[in-house]
Amino acid sequence: MSGGHWNYLSYALAERAQSAGKVWRLMSVLEHELDWGICNDTCYACACNRMAPALEAFFDTQCEDATAAISIARDGGQHQCEACKARA
Repeated sequence: MSGGHWNYLSYALAERAQSAGKVWRLMSVLEHELDWGICNDTCYACACNRMAPALEAFFDTQCEDATAAISIARDGGQHQCEACKARA
C-alpha cells in the first residue's frame, strides 16, 4: 500500500488539527504583543525580543505544541530592555 504522493500527509494533518486551538492562541498572543509594541502601549523592542524565542520553541516541537511558545511570548522577564525593567 502506497502512502501516496505526500506519504500519508492527511494523517499528519488530522493529528495537527487536534492542536489547532493552541496554535491560534499562539497567533493571538503574538499579534497582541506586537500590536501593543507597534502602538507604543508597551515596548516594541521587547515584544520583538520575545517573538523569535517563542517561535523557536514552537518550531522545536514540530509545530505540535504551542504551550511553551505562549509562555515565552507573554513573559517579559528575561527579554526586557533596561528601560522596561526599570519601569516594572
